[in-house]
Amino acid sequence: MSVMELAKQLGEAIKEDERVIRLNKATAVYENDMELLTKVSKYNEMSKSLAEAFETDGKDSEKVKTLGFELKELYTDIMAMPSMIEFSQAKEAVDKFMEEVNGEIMYTVTGTRPCSHDGCDGDCSHCHG
Repeated sequence: MSVMELAKQLGEAIKEDERVIRLNKATAVYENDMELLTKVSKYNEMSKSLAEAFETDGKDSEKVKTLGFELKELYTDIMAMPSMIEFSQAKEAVDKFMEEVNGEIMYTVTGTRPCSHDGCDGDCSHCHG
């Protein structure tokens, strides 16, 4: 069996993992939450306006300060919405899972296990020494 055929099988197995299924469901809810999508769209527009104001008016202008404050409030509001919370948590779980899968593949290929500790500086002697 070729590497690409095995990769396809791995992809199919990953697709059936509960974390990926959860993310797919959360994505569908996210994509159909009109209130959330409206707020995200508004956030993107405000972010663009803030960048433009920053360039034209300077970082200390009242317009920049006001837009920055409003943008922060909107971001907090978006991140508190149930569909966004579920989507973010599901995505984080899949990202971690895929990192683990990729780490296992790299270990098998190279014989070196990637460090799984947060804040690792690359010197794993204190972890694996």
